[in-house]
Amino acid sequence: MNNHAGKKKIIEIVGPPGVGKSTIYSQLCRSWNSELNWIYQDALLAPAPPSPLDFKKWLEHKARVYSGKKRARSISSDYGIRFIENHKELANLCWSHLSSLKEIENINSCYRSAYHLFNDFCRYQAILEAAKSKPCVIEEGLLQKSFLVQSWKSLPASFLGNYISSLPLAHSVIYIDMADTNSIVKRLKMRGKVIASHLGKDNQALFEDISNWQDMFNQVIPNLEARNVNVLKIDANCTPQDNVILIKQALKNIH
Repeated sequence: MNNHAGKKKIIEIVGPPGVGKSTIYSQLCRSWNSELNWIYQDALLAPAPPSPLDFKKWLEHKARVYSGKKRARSISSDYGIRFIENHKELANLCWSHLSSLKEIENINSCYRSAYHLFNDFCRYQAILEAAKSKPCVIEEGLLQKSFLVQSWKSLPASFLGNYISSLPLAHSVIYIDMADTNSIVKRLKMRGKVIASHLGKDNQALFEDISNWQDMFNQVIPNLEARNVNVLKIDANCTPQDNVILIKQALKNIH
């Protein structure tokens, strides 16, 4: 079943850790205004601004906007329940996969993966219900799940295809990568943000992890293109500013 999100467009930014996805996404969001033909998650899901009549809350809201702090509301678990009802095949596939990982992985990482997966279910459903004519750009959605790459080498060949065919497919994907894996490892070692799956890993272990992400995306991207998902490939060697310009030009052509 191909669940292409045609009318409710989602645009996902994906790529291996360390290629600058968050930097590019943040700069893209800061460049946004309501006249553009796309929106981003925080702007779409932000609660309605308070009335100027409630001056204290209105002032706090303005301060948050000008400081660039995130404005998105917390997303109710009811959204996740509705997502599961609408995508039972995907939910069952993920639950079965995560349950099998408990035999070979640290049980804590399995529960962490399940927690983040359900949060993604919640935000996807919230976006699908809130989005109207404008496509919504998100960072690291259901195409970028660590539980997939953690068991990448042991997955059956059919699993990834089944997973993608069960997704509410993105209208478009922005794939950020660079050819030199060693350069990505160097970036990871230099940045302050450390994701849980990278704690305590040396250069060789990080190299293998990034290589696994790249190998997985080398199968994911052609699979998406075969399902008529638009894929924009971005070279992380270019500056974030230049890449934001390229992405905004591509977004103009999405209808």
